[in-house]
Amino acid sequence: MTITQLSSLFLFLSGAASLIYQVTWVRLLSLSIGSTSVSVGLVLATFFLGLALGSFLVTRIAARHLNGIRPYLVVEALIALSALVLLPLLLHLDQWVAFWPVLGQFFIVKAALVVVLLLLPTLCIGATYPLMVSLVVRERSQVGVKLSWLYAVNTLGAVAGAAGGGFLFIPAWGLDGAIYFAVALNLVVVALGLRYRQRFSLPPIKRIEAGGADDASPHSRGTVLVILFVTGLVALASEVAWTKYLAIFTHTTIYGFSAILTVFLLGIAAGAWFIKQRIDGIKQPQAWVVWALCWLALALLLARVGLEYLPTFHAALVDDADAVVTEALVKYGLILLILFPPTFLFGALFTLNIRLFCGPLAQLHRSAGSAYAVNTLGGIVGSLLAGLWLIPRYGSDATLSMAIVLVALTSLLLWRQLQTRQHRGGVIVVVATVLVGSIYLPHLNFGQMVLASRYYFDPSTRVEAPPEFLFLKEGRSSVVSVTSADGVHFRLQNNSLPEASVKPPDPFSWFSETMLGLFPYLFQQHPAEVFIVGLGAGNTLSAAALTNASAITVVELEPAVEEATRVIFDAGVAALKDP
Repeated sequence: MTITQLSSLFLFLSGAASLIYQVTWVRLLSLSIGSTSVSVGLVLATFFLGLALGSFLVTRIAARHLNGIRPYLVVEALIALSALVLLPLLLHLDQWVAFWPVLGQFFIVKAALVVVLLLLPTLCIGATYPLMVSLVVRERSQVGVKLSWLYAVNTLGAVAGAAGGGFLFIPAWGLDGAIYFAVALNLVVVALGLRYRQRFSLPPIKRIEAGGADDASPHSRGTVLVILFVTGLVALASEVAWTKYLAIFTHTTIYGFSAILTVFLLGIAAGAWFIKQRIDGIKQPQAWVVWALCWLALALLLARVGLEYLPTFHAALVDDADAVVTEALVKYGLILLILFPPTFLFGALFTLNIRLFCGPLAQLHRSAGSAYAVNTLGGIVGSLLAGLWLIPRYGSDATLSMAIVLVALTSLLLWRQLQTRQHRGGVIVVVATVLVGSIYLPHLNFGQMVLASRYYFDPSTRVEAPPEFLFLKEGRSSVVSVTSADGVHFRLQNNSLPEASVKPPDPFSWFSETMLGLFPYLFQQHPAEVFIVGLGAGNTLSAAALTNASAITVVELEPAVEEATRVIFDAGVAALKDP
């Protein structure tokens, strides 16, 4: 095998392993620190913090070890070892949190805990791509093609890992089995690297200090860094918002999370591959970046519109007679069609910008790592902004709209690099169109998504008239709704999942939920305390309040559920006010 083939195989396997880790760690940590958008954003931010630090710090290693594969193999071995050590800690972390509740009560404590657990493996994962780039790219003429090729292959491996982890390995082998498989992939890379290490004993880099015709000026390189940061921020903020909205459509499953992640990475890999095929023929890369940003803003806008009509498209293509597999293929196929254009442009823009930023070959090991780190840092800021502030305060729709506007305005940073007045005028027209469209074109419609998803759980509701929404709110972790088709019976849904049914003002109108509060009491001798997971419409709590228990504790992750009960019962659940 040639060096290019070996390096491609290594980055593919490493990328696959890293996404299996990400999908699995998100799932494991949700059991101990929560599954809200805040918690998921925290885990993603920590993951990308490690990637950014790894890609930045590895420049010092690459500067001293440019001619051997040993540092790369050490990093791969450290990933495998740290993942093995981390697994039992994550599997039992919920027990530690239960023993020391402070670990899960305060955000700063949860953040510190996640950073301590994930920093080492994610730092090593972030080092793999810059190390391999420094090792493989030896000539000035190789910079554009090999940078984009290695990035595309690494991202394609991530696609395989996200899809395989969510749809195959976790369902078949469990969370621990998926981790063991990812560790095996890292160890295969180490074994093959040791077997073929002599092929990576390479001559020194051919140092050509004079910049190429398409090298960016120092000022333009600073602008490129800003663009890398902004596109990283927008990419992760959009992913968090898309995941929140599509959780209703995918029924909040590991399959849904993996599918969205797979589509996201597939688009990025395709965009990087597209630029790789054309990089040497691009004479004005700055102009390409400007237009790619314009098309990205437009693609994000159209994706928002497409998501609004997603339930309509799905209903037109699927009926009750379709098999589960057919329904799933249509569902995820529609998600792919809607999200592929913007993610494709994210990948193309990263490759274009990193090519512009890298400059002279002698500085490649430092500039490639720095550019990758800045883009990843933008991703950290984007995931934290979306998960901690923008979505909880303004909602997913407003978050996506702000991302669209930010990308459109960013395209103006290199506007003066366009050579003709017609091109500059064209950019202004596109930006203005996007800004107006972000206000007036259709926005995300959570109500429509909830109505469409109810058919999945209760096909008989297709014959009913559309119910009236009495309450609809995008909360921190889910979308809570209360509907009624006849004004008498009320349904409480969480991300469209049926959570409670009730006929107010009677809190005991639903037999099964009422019995949940009474049966456990019958099998205990004089129980003093009752613990209930999930408030729902308060049926179970109201039943438990009839017993002689002296204290009742109710745990509800979504505050909007308690707000919804005040719509069902004018004064809320009476038991909540019982001292």
